[in-house]
Amino acid sequence: GMSSGLAMLVTAVLAFRQRSRDRLAPVLLFSALGLFGFVSWMGKVVVHTNLEPLNITVHMLGALALVGGTVVAIVRVRNRTGVTVPATVGSGARWLLGAVLVLALVQIILGTQVREQIDHLGNTSDDCCRDTWISQLTGIFTVHRFTAWALCMLGLAAFLALGAGDKLPSHFNRLRWAVLILLGMEYAAGVVLTRWALPAAVQPVHMMLAAVLFGVLVALAAGSRRRPLPLRASAPADTLPADSPP
Repeated sequence: GMSSGLAMLVTAVLAFRQRSRDRLAPVLLFSALGLFGFVSWMGKVVVHTNLEPLNITVHMLGALALVGGTVVAIVRVRNRTGVTVPATVGSGARWLLGAVLVLALVQIILGTQVREQIDHLGNTSDDCCRDTWISQLTGIFTVHRFTAWALCMLGLAAFLALGAGDKLPSHFNRLRWAVLILLGMEYAAGVVLTRWALPAAVQPVHMMLAAVLFGVLVALAAGSRRRPLPLRASAPADTLPADSPP
């Protein structure tokens, strides 16, 4: 924790010194540094309150905000310094990408609430009879499963839409493929959790994959720009009839 915080502080200071190139990047990084302190404190609160449900959700949302702000700052700096170039995509593809990002955030919130229920069942049963826990979950779990299907389908649509049209920069195309792979891995982890009585080792992997997926989606959104609309042909200037006198 100490080394991570120090690294973020150094990065924010360096970005501040280069603020003439990008004024938003240091703001994002210093905000992320503040979020880092908040997330660290919330982690301590979660442990001391014995995994109280609301605290777990707040802790996860803070971590996602930290990831999102840092990723946006990094992408902006890389684009402004010429290390990478933004990808030009159609407006429809950008809308799809935004929808996937929002749905992924909703899915993570739902998953966190499912995790809260699982932790409660584990505490009340002393980790006994894990094969019965799925049947004791509320309707949030059903919504979580349905949203997983929707996220995979929407993610596939965004993958295809982003790949259509102009040739994409290599780094952007790698991120596009990473989304597809992460969605597959995340769904597979969910299937393992559901069908094999919630193995404890898979639960943190499932949540980690969700956080990485969110970060990659933010990088795609920050690293793309809408393809400009084609210019309309200008109307021909009025001319005198051929037989008109000069």
